[in-house]
Amino acid sequence: MWFKHRLPALTHLLLLAALLLATLAGCAATTDADEGTESAGQALTCSDSATKKFKAKGDECQALRFSCPTSWDPFVDDCGCGCKLDTCKYGEKKYTKGQKFVAVDSCSVCTCGKDGAITCDDSACSCNPAREPTRAYIGTPEQCRAGEVPFTCPSWSTFFKSDCGCGCEEILAP
Repeated sequence: MWFKHRLPALTHLLLLAALLLATLAGCAATTDADEGTESAGQALTCSDSATKKFKAKGDECQALRFSCPTSWDPFVDDCGCGCKLDTCKYGEKKYTKGQKFVAVDSCSVCTCGKDGAITCDDSACSCNPAREPTRAYIGTPEQCRAGEVPFTCPSWSTFFKSDCGCGCEEILAP
């Protein structure tokens, strides 16, 4: 009957162990934790993903010293610690997820994606003479349509007309 005196302590120990196991089991389930959202009753995502790489779990983080790749940032959360990709690196600058910025060509608009990838839309570059070094624009689209730009192209070039205007384009040797 020695265990009767220790029954309350044993019960507390079992409850603590059950709570610990439930917490650890919660970190194995999946929800949309990469977005920082969780609903009541849902467990956190604790597995590696394209934007999150775990280095250690739980208490191991206290003693662990680690470094992250250049565009990744260190994190500590309920499941552990590691490196996460909250930014995109373009040139020498970092951008946050969803942030738009002008590319080095000065006309493309780029976006920092959820996965750290950068996508650029060069539709704004369609009328950028700097990107067409073999063309010499002489008139605007309106002037070219109205025939207001009288000119003759040199023998080493040919006439062109586009949505951006008209002019002479260098003939490149085959």
